[in-house]
Amino acid sequence: MSMFKNFFKSLTSSELEMDIEPTTHQEMDNDTQVATLQHTLHELADCADLTHRRFPEIQTDIVYFGHLVSKNELRNNVIQPLLNIQLDELQNLLSWSQFVETQNTKDVILGILSGSVAVFTPNGTYVVEAYGPASRNVEESQTEAVITGPHEAFVESYGTNLALIRRRIRSSHLKVMKFEVGEITKTKCLPAIHQGYCKHGVRRRSCE
Repeated sequence: MSMFKNFFKSLTSSELEMDIEPTTHQEMDNDTQVATLQHTLHELADCADLTHRRFPEIQTDIVYFGHLVSKNELRNNVIQPLLNIQLDELQNLLSWSQFVETQNTKDVILGILSGSVAVFTPNGTYVVEAYGPASRNVEESQTEAVITGPHEAFVESYGTNLALIRRRIRSSHLKVMKFEVGEITKTKCLPAIHQGYCKHGVRRRSCE
């Protein structure tokens, strides 16, 4: 059975010990709560694969998952336009068609998880479609073949592997940690866990 299939099976297994925290009033109001940078970063806390970039000259921040967006779309439609304007030109830039104003936190979070770039400005919050993870077609594993279920295998770079996971699990509760293993090799290790479905002991040991 492939490693990819085992990962998703573990998320839905009823035998796992669940440590879900009670739903807060703030979480219940995500549908209507006005989107802010602070709340978005709070919802996506402990996601080491999340990118947050500031543009202090125009009081603007952008948030996105680098492995889910097209580098060309990100550069041409978001970064370069923001770098080439002054603060008094920001409102005119935001009238461009790729900037879609978004009012509530739920839509912003879903947009980021779906490969869009969230743009936070003094004039409001916007989402720019930029989905396009750079990767070749992922082939079925030749050593861990399965008859049913997903046929993808974790044989790519870690960025592509994370994109495979986040394309299927569009949840802010999917957390990714990052650290290095080995005094000489300094191998990057990025354990992914689903908050609330992962046993507390497993989560703790993965950080040790």
